Amino acid sequence: MRCPACDTPNPPEAVRCEECGKKLPPRKRAAAPDEEEGIEESESRPVARPRRRPPEDIDEDEEEYERRPRRRSVRRADSGDEVVSTIIPYKNPKALAGYYCGIFSLFPILGFVLGPTALTLGIMGLRYVKRRPAAHGTAHAIIAIIGGIFGTLISLTCGTAIIYSLLHGFK
Repeated sequence: MRCPACDTPNPPEAVRCEECGKKLPPRKRAAAPDEEEGIEESESRPVARPRRRPPEDIDEDEEEYERRPRRRSVRRADSGDEVVSTIIPYKNPKALAGYYCGIFSLFPILGFVLGPTALTLGIMGLRYVKRRPAAHGTAHAIIAIIGGIFGTLISLTCGTAIIYSLLHGFK
């Protein structure tokens, strides 16, 4: 049963409203089918929800009465969330982490570790976008893959040049 004062649903056996404390009206007994002689069935329309108003049986001067806050969750529209998540894919952490690993793997020697990490995280980020398109981050995942490949190649080239120069000397 819904409270007429605050429109909060209450269990059928409740005598007072769980939200505002107002006394609930007694439940009406359903009429038996044989008592309804001469009444035609008609389509019922949905009842409009009553406006929320303060309880009538409690004086405003009473300090004992304390209105409890309603516990309904409010779903808010994403205002600007789509723009931010397109630029910075915070809903796809694998693509974002792979992107930064890919960028830093372009530094020689760091690419030995960060290059394969960026490549792996970029592939995982692309798979995540396929499963959850709202996560965004496709461009970051692609940059992570490309950066991981080039970072690894740069580090391999620099590492090979360093080893070759150490073995054959500086002539």
